[in-house]
Amino acid sequence: MNKNERGIKNKNKDVLRVAITVAILGILFFVMPVSGKTGISVGPAEFRVDNVTPGQRITAGTLSVTNTGDNECTYLVSVFEPLSFREGYSSLPDHSWVSFDKTEITIPPGESGYVNVFLEVPDKKEYLNKDWEVWINVGGVKGGMITTEVFVRMLISTKAEPASFFSHIMDFVRDKARIIAVVGVIALCIGISAYVIKKKITITIRRKD
Repeated sequence: MNKNERGIKNKNKDVLRVAITVAILGILFFVMPVSGKTGISVGPAEFRVDNVTPGQRITAGTLSVTNTGDNECTYLVSVFEPLSFREGYSSLPDHSWVSFDKTEITIPPGESGYVNVFLEVPDKKEYLNKDWEVWINVGGVKGGMITTEVFVRMLISTKAEPASFFSHIMDFVRDKARIIAVVGVIALCIGISAYVIKKKITITIRRKD
């Protein structure tokens, strides 16, 4: 190998080394996080929505989101399938029943923002007397990546199925039967007492005779 060929080979190695260095620096530039801590506080940690009437859109609650970090942060709000369920509760059939007045909120450091949560269960008889659970996810986003997230438990209970006309009649009959039974017992007690008193009076009169 002559001197020229050796020089070209060394030059190519230098170019390759520079290219690799630039590539590494570029990767570090995009991957390394921005300085300063990130943090989030969300309240309440859990809220219940009881006696929900299917077919009505209601305000289920309000989330308070506080940026406890050092930098301004954007938070995304979404519905999340629970990883575990509270006893007696099952999965919400459709996550689209839960909505928000905003699904993205940007909050400066040390300040709070608020998100209203709405619920609308379809007007169907099959959704009466149900207990469902769903989670709300609030996640901080920086550089296109979620940096921190919090889950809020949402417990939903719908109204019980209204009693039918026949059920009302049966309740009325049962109530009347209870009243009649009580009156009968009282009358029986009075009758027995009267009989016993009468017997005593009769025995007393005979003894005097």
